Amino acid sequence: MFNYSYITLCCVLCSFALVARGQNEFYIQGDSLSSTIDVFLNGKLSNLPTLFIDGSLINQGGKLINDSSILEIRSNFSNNSFATNSFYQSSGIEKFSGSSNSKLTGNFSGDSANFNQLHYLILAKDSARNSLDLATPLHLHKNGSLNFENFGILRTDTLSHGKQGELYANYLFLQNSSNAAIMNHALSSGDSSKYLEGRLHWKLADGDSTYFLPIGGEENMEAMAIQMKGAAMLSIEAYISEADNIGSLAESGRVFHDIGTPLTSNSTIASSGCSAGADGILDLIELNLDAAIAWQINNISDGNWQTYDLILSPSAQNQLNIFNPMLSSGNCENIDLVYLSNNGIPGGNTSQYVSGVSPAWPNTSAYIAAPAVEHLIQGLSGSALFNQTTFGIYGIHSTEASNVTLPVELLFLEAKAIQNEFIQLSWETLSEINNSGFEILRSEDGINFESIAWKIGAGSSTSLQDYFIHDYEVEQGQVYYYRLKQIDFDGSASLSAIVSAKLLVENGSTQIWVYPNPIQANTSIHILSAQEDIATLQLYDALGKLIWQQEQSIKSGETILYLPTLHLAEGSYRLQVALAKESYSQQLLKLNK
Repeated sequence: MFNYSYITLCCVLCSFALVARGQNEFYIQGDSLSSTIDVFLNGKLSNLPTLFIDGSLINQGGKLINDSSILEIRSNFSNNSFATNSFYQSSGIEKFSGSSNSKLTGNFSGDSANFNQLHYLILAKDSARNSLDLATPLHLHKNGSLNFENFGILRTDTLSHGKQGELYANYLFLQNSSNAAIMNHALSSGDSSKYLEGRLHWKLADGDSTYFLPIGGEENMEAMAIQMKGAAMLSIEAYISEADNIGSLAESGRVFHDIGTPLTSNSTIASSGCSAGADGILDLIELNLDAAIAWQINNISDGNWQTYDLILSPSAQNQLNIFNPMLSSGNCENIDLVYLSNNGIPGGNTSQYVSGVSPAWPNTSAYIAAPAVEHLIQGLSGSALFNQTTFGIYGIHSTEASNVTLPVELLFLEAKAIQNEFIQLSWETLSEINNSGFEILRSEDGINFESIAWKIGAGSSTSLQDYFIHDYEVEQGQVYYYRLKQIDFDGSASLSAIVSAKLLVENGSTQIWVYPNPIQANTSIHILSAQEDIATLQLYDALGKLIWQQEQSIKSGETILYLPTLHLAEGSYRLQVALAKESYSQQLLKLNK
């Protein structure tokens, strides 16, 4: 049986009606009078609590004011204050400690001044699995924050819903737009304490800021981070979800990426044993492996944004066994084939399709997820999705070796001027599977291509097949770019690398061009000369330091040389080509993938 006691405190300037009722319970019975303050806390001393309750706090229609004080509770906090003259007002600290779960009920969703919301919330539980459960939405003051001082999980419901974040009935709303409004949270996904289980709302600031979102499910944290780039102020909602909520990936989950590695710098032959097609050819990749969870971000305000980068970091049990063709075959490009999707779109953006590819997905070199992005935010590593413009549901995907295929292995593709009258495009295949043929595409800018010819393929073949066409519809001095669109009998298609050539202008001057720029592994120098010559090639870094030099004999006609780009760091460079009677200079740019 409880032993009840009644306590009344009074002062000259204000009247108090303070009732402590029952064992380990602090109960406030308010009178709803505008002139009455039922409980007033003012007396913060060092780190000691102003009011310590070894149990629950109930504000039943009263006015409870925390004026820069420490209110420490070891159990539940009920704020049943909805009338004008009944509220909880705080500019202090609310600390939840103890060895059991705590719960918030009542009204904590105030959004003006500091009424009916917490100010500086501290979780300092004794055990990793102790939680503060929300039976109501919880708002933190615009100058407030959440501090995981010791252990503790903030659960936005009174029970867990596993990986189904959308089922959590309530949320935590951080009205403080500082990216430091959550402190001392777990840094590694898989941590089973010091994170938010359920739904997180956060008001983001103007400008460039990176926000760590320590969200997760019932078992552990599955963090993500968002790096805004010049965003207007807006509020987001974030939680984890089940991967099934992504649905089917658009265009059957197919992407294209060139995986094969050449034997030498001027060869397009893939190393023996590589499971993909030859270097210079876009390999078709079917994404059939998915992480066990997804992540969701919703825009819940009227704010707008420019772009953002997203970093996802699943725990070990929800990570993929990511396919790496180098580790699988030992002879391919050493890169993890992991792709992120936004609303079912690999790469998150459909605006950069490769022309002529079916299905119409981009060359995904720019879409491959970074395996580590600690430089974006301390403590978080995972996979990244860059330059997004819409929010949605995000997933992580990969493939198996059997789903990295190309119908045709291209041995080489070459374009060259013949007797300065026409351009010959020639190529050879090492093998063909169900190859209907090749559509020859031409461009004058290397970007916009049109179809100019068709060559019937060999169907299925394991022997060398030679092909060529002669292009007479060309003008002197104009660089022409060519690529092949290989089409299978079922209509699927893939694109080759781009090659270029041009006719010499009749005045006999030497012509030089570099393609592609920004420079890549296959960037080449094209020298078109009317006579034999000796060229001195020099490459300088941004500081003017000579980093590479070579002398090369130039033949009459076109000579193609390849730049040593493999070990170049990201940055700008200058290429100098000196001939007997003239010289050539061009700025080059190297970008990381």
